[in-house]
Amino acid sequence: RHYLSGRYYWNRRTSSEINKSIKEFQQAIAADPTYALPHSGLSDAYVSLSSAHLPPNEAMPLARAAAQQALELDDNLAEAHTSLAAIKWRYEWDWKGAEREFKRALELNPNYPTARQWYGLFLIYQKQFDAGRSELLKAQQLDPLSLAINANVGLSYYFERRYDEAIQHLRTTLELDSYFPYAHFFLGWALEQKKEFGQAEEAFRRAAEIDRTSTTQAYLAHNLAL
Repeated sequence: RHYLSGRYYWNRRTSSEINKSIKEFQQAIAADPTYALPHSGLSDAYVSLSSAHLPPNEAMPLARAAAQQALELDDNLAEAHTSLAAIKWRYEWDWKGAEREFKRALELNPNYPTARQWYGLFLIYQKQFDAGRSELLKAQQLDPLSLAINANVGLSYYFERRYDEAIQHLRTTLELDSYFPYAHFFLGWALEQKKEFGQAEEAFRRAAEIDRTSTTQAYLAHNLAL
């Protein structure tokens, strides 16, 4: 129960809810230290905090320690290999190591949505748009109500400079839940590229209202400067 609650809060992606997820994962670990899944959840929470809420050099060592603990408990856990892949990719810049871990995760559990999602983004960031979006769409099929996955599908179109399609997908994500900050500021990015500065400002302000971080403030400032 604590583990599932932790995943629920983590998927909300605001700083307050990610911190709630950490408490839930810690309670799951306290109840059973040999249960590997909450260690992986804890790792993912710290990875998410490193994006905007904690300095990466504080958050990522905690994420790595939790991922390694999960793997020590169960080396065949797809979630833990996915956690480690994210750290190698986003913090250590070990792209080959990250790809190896993503592929291992998908070999162990091809139906783990987050592995498909993050591997898809990993490919998108290398301009492998078709392969990356294929992974994201598979993740969406596995978890159609995931706000993060739906927003990332929109983000994939943004990086390919297909801004109208990005806007469409991000607005669809917000129809699922208008309280998801990532969809608002990804939408702001796409609107900004189309020089729809007023609409972009509205999106960035909404993101900052939901989750006021240095990142959401920076996006708003950048839009106002333009």
